[in-house]
This record gives sequence, structure tokens and C-alpha cells, in this order.
Amino acid sequence: MSSNFRQICSVFIVIPISVIAGCGGGGGGETPGTGTASVVVPQNTRVEAAAASSDISQNNFAAFAGPLARVVLSSTGDSLIGTTVDGGSASPSASNQKASAVSLNGALAHALSVGSADVRASPLAFSSSTSACPHGGSLTVSANDADGNGKLSAGDTVSLSATNCVLDVLRPAASGGFSLTLVAVELDASDDATALDAIGSFADFSVGTVARLNGPFHFWVKQTGPNDKSLRLSYNNVSSSFDTETVAYNVDVYAVTTATDTTYAISGSVNVAGQAYKVTQGSSLLSVLNSDAPRSGVLQFADAAGDTLQLTAGPGSSADFTFLPTGSSTPTASLLAQSWSSFKTAP
Repeated sequence: MSSNFRQICSVFIVIPISVIAGCGGGGGGETPGTGTASVVVPQNTRVEAAAASSDISQNNFAAFAGPLARVVLSSTGDSLIGTTVDGGSASPSASNQKASAVSLNGALAHALSVGSADVRASPLAFSSSTSACPHGGSLTVSANDADGNGKLSAGDTVSLSATNCVLDVLRPAASGGFSLTLVAVELDASDDATALDAIGSFADFSVGTVARLNGPFHFWVKQTGPNDKSLRLSYNNVSSSFDTETVAYNVDVYAVTTATDTTYAISGSVNVAGQAYKVTQGSSLLSVLNSDAPRSGVLQFADAAGDTLQLTAGPGSSADFTFLPTGSSTPTASLLAQSWSSFKTAP
């Protein structure tokens, strides 16, 4: 595997968190065999219907607070928010090392930053190796330069399997695995990636105590300026298991990061106890650098009749949950100042 193919790890290290922060300046680039590549990050709202039998009421709305909070934590940030990530650059700048996270993707970054050195060091088109993580556990990384062209291109793959892998004493352990396949990539003049489109699948993957993930996802990321990036994650029936709770995510997350903060829009549906509930964005969720969860924004969770559980983030490290009967903007029940941390540890 040549030095250019090393970028498959340095790219994925920062995709979720600072979205290609360590991958050099923006540029048109080429995808071999197709000429100039163009990765477009979709910005549309995902529209999913609530199941006919779905039901949120003043009596049961509190039971949905946990699943809704974990949708937010799994889409915008967890204990990886604000951590420092090495983007893989030989001489990383201060901006390369600062991470405003996007979450589940933060989990990818968390795992990949260990395995990248192994993949970079290999001279082969296919490589697989296992490394000890700095603070306990291990990580196995496999990568394949599918067309042997020595640079990132469509069809190249990487897979990881972590066992209680701890990179930093301030970060939670990662376990389980995932695989990724590149669909398209933009490269600069040095063949470093500045944008990409990839599909992947989680296999019992977890970071810390938020949830354990299984199932397919699709994501796009693009550097749009020196400190500006856009990202979209599409989860397609991804199973999220937490204690005895198992829900399915059919949500898309569109994120825009700057040097100081990240905003998110989440839309789609979440299946709870066999029923789909519609997820819509009231106002964009906002996380600032070094925060552990959104500090502002509104997300809504509705049944088929339009009865709604509304999550309002912040201020501080908490969120309010209110029940809104269909057609009303006045809450009739509420759970106020619920700590984000209470939704990360199973009872």
C-alpha cells in the first residue's frame, strides 16, 4: 500500500469530528477513471411517517425521553465531544488538532486514530494488523486498496474491530466493529482527500455507555473552507441497544462545523417498541467546542396523531422535555433540567 493510500485512515480519523481537518486544502481532485470528482453533501430534510399505532400521551411521554435523548447524543455528540484528534498530518496545525465532534462519527474517529499508523506503514494493497491501544484494549485494522492505484478511490475499504480500546484516559472505551467502502472521493494536488462519500455498517459497535450499534449507514463529508466543513449521516434501520432498550434509527443528520461550533439538523423516524415515531427539527441543535452535548436547539418526536414530545437543549449540560398535544404549542406536562449524563449510563 503506497503512502497516498495511507490517507484512508487519516481521512476517517477526522471525518466525524473535524471533517477532514487533517487532509490539506480544498481542491477539485480526481477519482481515477472518472476525471474530476464532485462530492455533494445532501442538505434535504428526510421525511418519514409515524406508524398508525404510535402513541405519545401526557401519561407516557416520559418513557420516550431516553430514546429521544439518545437519538440526539448518537447524532450530535457524546463523551468524545471536544476531544483532541490527530488528523494524520505530518505537522498538524492547531486547527487540525481541534475537534468539534459529530458523534457516532466521533466513535469512528476514536477507533481509527489507533489503527492509522499500522495501515500507513504497510507496503501492501491489503493489510491487516492488531495493535494495543495506549490505555488498554486492542484494535484490529484491515484496509484494501481495491484497484491498487495507490490512492483513495471508489471501492477502497477499511474495517475495524475494537476490544475495550481506550486511546485517552479522558475518553471512553470503544468495542465492536464497523466497515467502510468509499463511493467517491475528491483529492487535492497531493492526492490528499478533501471530500468523500462512503457507505458503512456497524457490527455491535459502542463507545462508552451511550448505545451499541448495528446496521448500515451512509455519509458524506466535505471541506468548504479553512475551518468550515459539512457532513451528512444517513442511518438506515440502525439498531441502537441500551440496557434493555432497543430502538431503530432511520434518521439523517446534517451538520456544519466551524472553528468554534457545530450545528445539526436531524430528521426521519425512530422505531420504539415496534412503532415508528416521526423526528423533526424545531430549531438547529448547537454544540460549541469542548461541550459534551448540544447547548441549544429543539427536536420533536411525534406520533401519528401529532401528539409531540419536544426536547429543548440547554442551557448548560441539560435538556427539557415537554408534552405538546396535537395542534397546541402549550405544554401540558414536562420533565425539566434533565442531565445529559443521565441518558448515557444504563440504570
